[in-house]
Amino acid sequence: MNSLSTALPLLVPEVSGVQVTIASPPPSVMSWLCRNSSLVKSKLFDIYAVSATISFVDDRNEVKPGDDTRFLSAFAAEYIEKAISLCLHLGELAYPGSIMTAEGVVTDELGILVSIERKYFLSCARPYDSNLAAWPVIRLLKLSDVVVWATSIGFGASSFATTRLQRTLAAFTHVIGLGWGNDGETLFRAMQGLEAFYCDGIGDLRRQLAHKSEVWLGPTHDKQNIVGKLYDHRSKFIHGSAKMQYWQDLSNPWLEDSTTKEQFSDAVEFATRLLIASLQQCVIQRAADVNWTYSCNVAAQADLS
Repeated sequence: MNSLSTALPLLVPEVSGVQVTIASPPPSVMSWLCRNSSLVKSKLFDIYAVSATISFVDDRNEVKPGDDTRFLSAFAAEYIEKAISLCLHLGELAYPGSIMTAEGVVTDELGILVSIERKYFLSCARPYDSNLAAWPVIRLLKLSDVVVWATSIGFGASSFATTRLQRTLAAFTHVIGLGWGNDGETLFRAMQGLEAFYCDGIGDLRRQLAHKSEVWLGPTHDKQNIVGKLYDHRSKFIHGSAKMQYWQDLSNPWLEDSTTKEQFSDAVEFATRLLIASLQQCVIQRAADVNWTYSCNVAAQADLS
């Protein structure tokens, strides 16, 4: 949490003077938090107070002496909410599978101004879980390094991601935002991010993903082409040829067909891990952009004349 004091101003320049402490909120705020999560008072959660100074120019309203200026506090709250939300998403890239939050709030001396959406953690991506496959390698990174890299490629500056790295990171934020219990949508977003990063054009995407991921992350030493099988799962799901679960379960799907559920769950987890490892490598290499090329070196024959 100490990293927030430097991370938040980098993500949103209007935020400064950040201080983070462990503190109990006022009773009215605690009551609101408990209504949205019954576990807030349990030992599973620590409650942090983040205070900051917000400086911005309001050119939308002309304030006159005697006007009610509380709306300025509401505007200021949006800046700190944005900074914390962006930071929580990047925190999952720095500390995969480690941080989960309940819903939070931004307040001033008069009460609650805006809520902060909860963030789930990606349990399949814990780097210290020895039961997970060694490839791709998932690491713990410094939050400051992740934030500096993300802001350098324009994260948070626009609603739309346009470059290769921006689109990959945007897909990752959807993976986090979907939370738990949305395997199909999570697979789609994770594969969207992987294809944004590794694939160019529409030719043989399966081979592009399998080959380039080993170039970027190192060889898998796997004879079964696990990346290719992942792409097969993606294609069957996207095109509707795989078994499709109803929105409302008619029975327990794990009891009805545990093999299908396990295979699909494994594909979702592997796609998520592959996406995280790919982005972490961008941070490590401080990548501003990635371009894939093929090269060919031809040795000329000796003159036989």
